[in-house]
Amino acid sequence: MNVFDDHWTTQCRRFSDNKYPLALKVNQFFEDVNVTNVKGHRLGTTPPWLVALPEVDRSLTLEVNKNEAPNIMAALSRDKVDQEYSQYVQIYTDTSKDPSGKVEIGCYIRSFASSPDIEIEARLTDDVAVQTGQMAAIKMALENVCQLEQTTTHRPYAIFTDSLSTIDYLASSRSRMRPNLLSNMIDLLHNVNSQITVVWVTSQVGITGNERADQLANMGSKRQHIDIDVGVELQEMYDRVDTYINKLWQEHWNNQTTV
Repeated sequence: MNVFDDHWTTQCRRFSDNKYPLALKVNQFFEDVNVTNVKGHRLGTTPPWLVALPEVDRSLTLEVNKNEAPNIMAALSRDKVDQEYSQYVQIYTDTSKDPSGKVEIGCYIRSFASSPDIEIEARLTDDVAVQTGQMAAIKMALENVCQLEQTTTHRPYAIFTDSLSTIDYLASSRSRMRPNLLSNMIDLLHNVNSQITVVWVTSQVGITGNERADQLANMGSKRQHIDIDVGVELQEMYDRVDTYINKLWQEHWNNQTTV
């Protein structure tokens, strides 16, 4: 018997506050929050000694601050895309989360050689963190690289993102919040033969590919069903527990102050 399971003995007895059964304490939480697909940490299929991490380019973070000089940052970002990565297959990723908790991702692969533009939009599991969406969008980009390698000539790929944290996860091969999702990304990288560079570019500075990926992510909110179920990993569930407890305390505080 699970200590979280309700039992007839908890319904037929009275308990003092300090002896309240755990099942009754957490019952409302389980009713309000979906915990049926929580995933614990697991190892990926790629042995750690064979892990090949991508190149990362976060050099724009060393330049001028976007908030201080947005025009300069926009120009620097466009120069990086047009000059340093003009010979790369350019893949742009983005994510969005609406007030109702829907999380969407967009992936735009700019046309190259004889290949046309590729545009993909998808809706993720509801209520996951935006950071999860950013990681899932890059994972989608890697999946498309694997497919393109089967039908196109060998070329380097540049994956653009505005998520510095995801770049840090890939550079270190560690993610506290989403270790399983990161393991899936590393497994994909292990199967890619092409050079992969993940590049940080700031958002909303007029880069055409970035803007299209943003549009695709926003379009995903119109989808009626979830396309990709990423579940919930332990750290994200811990954060939901904290949020839930803070909500209860706030409600208690509000009731006390209005009496």
